[in-house]
Amino acid sequence: MGEENINKQVLIVEDNAICRGNIRRAIQKTYRVIDVETKHQCFQYLEKDKIDLILLDITLPDNTGLHIIRDILKQYPWIPIIVITEDEDPDNAAEMIKLGAKDYIRKSKFFKNIDILNYKMERVFETERYKSICEAREHEINHLNRKSYLPTTEEYKNTYLYAEVALKGQLSLLI
Repeated sequence: MGEENINKQVLIVEDNAICRGNIRRAIQKTYRVIDVETKHQCFQYLEKDKIDLILLDITLPDNTGLHIIRDILKQYPWIPIIVITEDEDPDNAAEMIKLGAKDYIRKSKFFKNIDILNYKMERVFETERYKSICEAREHEINHLNRKSYLPTTEEYKNTYLYAEVALKGQLSLLI
């Protein structure tokens, strides 16, 4: 686990105190941890703190089912979610991923091997880091290319800009 992870803040949303405590103990040496019991408390923290990852039980006293993932990602689409559940239905697992959860783990599997959770969290953070690096590079390359090739005379500048717009239109058709 990288040293940079200690700066990551993880929100555990789990109503079972024993399970919440086990999750906290499994990750607190590597991450900063906040834990809550309800969807309402979850949103209170999301509004005031920078959360880097949510560990989410989808059965809570004030909200159950897959729509809790939708509610969170509707307002905070940049925060990755790993679902921790006892649900064994593969259709529900597939639906969680389709809705935007990055991964899921069954509680029984976690209790047998707590390292599984740390492994899954590390993979999510590595993926998020890679995506942000790629996006930053793409933005930088586009900015540098445009600046270095932009002609100085007005008539050439306009021609260049029209060509750029046309090219982007063609690229969007290919994508």
